[in-house]
Amino acid sequence: MANDAGPLSGWVDGPLAIDIMRAVRLEQQGYKVWTQTIPANVTPKNRLLLAASNT
Repeated sequence: MANDAGPLSGWVDGPLAIDIMRAVRLEQQGYKVWTQTIPANVTPKNRLLLAASNT
């Protein structure tokens, strides 16, 4: 399940679909989620997913 693109598979880029599903699942489990983009020279995918517990 860690690399599950869920229903987004085939609709958006695979790694992006996985990141979206991770963010959704974290929110469903009660986490506050933030997303950011970072410079491409840091990482080619340049997406940052941050989460913190709401409790």
